[in-house]
This record gives sequence, C-alpha cells and structure tokens, in this order.
Amino acid sequence: DRRASWLPLWAAVAASLVLGVFAGRLTIPDRDGLAPSGQVVEALKNGLAADTGPIRVGLTFRDRESRWCRTFESPPDRLAGLACRQNDVWHLEVAVALDAQSSAYRQAGSAAPPPVLAAVDELRVGDTLDAAAEKAARDAGWDNPPGATP
Repeated sequence: DRRASWLPLWAAVAASLVLGVFAGRLTIPDRDGLAPSGQVVEALKNGLAADTGPIRVGLTFRDRESRWCRTFESPPDRLAGLACRQNDVWHLEVAVALDAQSSAYRQAGSAAPPPVLAAVDELRVGDTLDAAAEKAARDAGWDNPPGATP
C-alpha cells in the first residue's frame, strides 16, 4: 500500500518539526519564559570561573541595566547560556542546547557557543571581570563590591 510507505516519512517530518520548534525555543532570548535549574542557579550565585564541577561558569560582566550577567555550561542539562541577576533572581537571557561533542568538559575560559557569545556582545558594558573581581562580586552577594562599577 502506497499510503503505508509515506507514514514513516511523515512521522519523521513531524518529529523534526517538533524538535526544531523546541530547539528554536531554547535559542531565543525570553526573559519571562526561561528559568535556570537549581544546580545552574547555585553555580551562578556561588561559582567562580576557575571552579571545576558539573556546572561551569564562564564570563562575568555588567550589562546596560547594571545587572550582573554570567555565562555557563551545564553538561548534565546539555545546556549553555547566559543569565543575568535582577531583584536577587538569576534570569536566563539565552540558552542553547549543547551537542554531545561540546558538552564534554571545557577548560575555564574556553569559548561559549556562538549564540551565547553574541548575547554577551549585545549586553556587555565594560570589561568582563578578572578572577579577583569575580570573587569580590560573589563574596559581596552580587551587591556592588569595591572596584566593580555598576
């Protein structure tokens, strides 16, 4: 039967569309719809770029609204992204799915995925924090530590 031979093709097309919509949703900045997992929030709040662990923090900087922003990679969640802190809550600005190859642990300071770096370039004002300034910001609870300009 000819219709039966089309069924697997249509099922594959439908699955691809669903996957495409889901993947597209992950890469579109949506300040209201995306929230980081508990492990990611803990890393954003307390982690340093030099730390090792399941969640890797990358760049830390201020954005145009004086919010603290940080990049991260979460191989357990197969996710990389950029989150900014507002009203004591970390909000995802952009998140992208990590493929199997890029989800392997990377060295601190390695490049984030291109969509995350593009969001950093769009939001960042001034320089990213060095290790000492990053630690000072974290130790001050992300409340205007000495030497960090809002």
